[in-house]
Amino acid sequence: MSPELTAFRLRISDLAIEQPHAYALWGDDLKLDYAELDAEIRLRQQVLRDLDAKVVAIALDNGPDMLIWDLAILFEGLACLALPPFFSAAQRLHCLEQSQADLVIAEPHYQDELEQAGFRSHGGFWVRQVRLPTSLPVGTAKLTFTSGTTGTPKGVCLSAQSVLSVARELYRASQSQQPRHHLSLLPLAILLENIGCYAALYAGAILSLPGQRTVGIQGASGVDLPRLLSTLKTRNPQSMILVPQLLLLLVSACEIGAFNASELRFIAVGGAKVTHELLLRAESVGIPVYEGYGLSECASVVALNRPGAHHPGSVGKPLPHVQIRLAEDGEVLIAGSGMLGYLGDTDAVPEWWPSGDLGEFDANGYLYLYGRKKHQFVTSYGRNV
Repeated sequence: MSPELTAFRLRISDLAIEQPHAYALWGDDLKLDYAELDAEIRLRQQVLRDLDAKVVAIALDNGPDMLIWDLAILFEGLACLALPPFFSAAQRLHCLEQSQADLVIAEPHYQDELEQAGFRSHGGFWVRQVRLPTSLPVGTAKLTFTSGTTGTPKGVCLSAQSVLSVARELYRASQSQQPRHHLSLLPLAILLENIGCYAALYAGAILSLPGQRTVGIQGASGVDLPRLLSTLKTRNPQSMILVPQLLLLLVSACEIGAFNASELRFIAVGGAKVTHELLLRAESVGIPVYEGYGLSECASVVALNRPGAHHPGSVGKPLPHVQIRLAEDGEVLIAGSGMLGYLGDTDAVPEWWPSGDLGEFDANGYLYLYGRKKHQFVTSYGRNV
């Protein structure tokens, strides 16, 4: 295990001893405490050993089951491919073929799709009938497919060390506010949300994992606002990760008295640019929002505003484990948390990753973004166009 992976595994084991009956996961119909979580992870690691899998794909709704399998795969040293629910059938097939996933853990409604892709049912899992060698770089723990600017997603291979370095720094960034209840709104297949859940576990907090239908998230861009507000009222979270469109809905609800933000302690927002006006509106209704910046190729977040170091309009300062500098043309270059490579691409990953984003630093070290080098933008739901 890498140092970060060892530390994270020990953290969960320690919490199972220190606070065994404190709730860890809260799904739609299930609550698990830290002792039960630790035991369940160990049980599922043994299941994965028995199945002799190397690359495991997950196509499950948000919930304890999804996260426990994700953690078991991580701690077992396998590669995990989480398939976003908003991917099309063709995109899912592309991801499975490119990754050569040999095991799929999926919702029942994917049966026809998986059979056509060459998988057979085996004890509640889906096993690839003809296994071919995988082209994943050695040490790949997470395989995340970017939404891309075309219909074909591109696979980004990440190590456990890179992913968990970000999770640890997100935990530290929010630590002064002591959020004890994190609500997962975005699909767990989104890398940022996945890492945010790890940060909550680092903190020993309770992690709410209602299904996407429960929270009213529909596909890549739809939101059932009454369902969302009902979930927020029922769960009463202290921290969340939002994309700009969800922040806008939350701010608007506060402004008309449909939501009370007084219990919120740390709201991270990212995935796309947030307008300065929206940040000011959020502040005026009492939402403690902190904008950040990241990209899949650098294991998600690389810069973040945080309590005591907050300049609205900027994307914050670089996290301690990364370095950021600007090229002569203003392009943001990032080192310290790079990917292992793109799936199927043998080119060496540069030490300083060219983000494609243009930016500048102010005198206090805060990073401001002001455009893209290419004719491309990211929607408020985090999709590339």
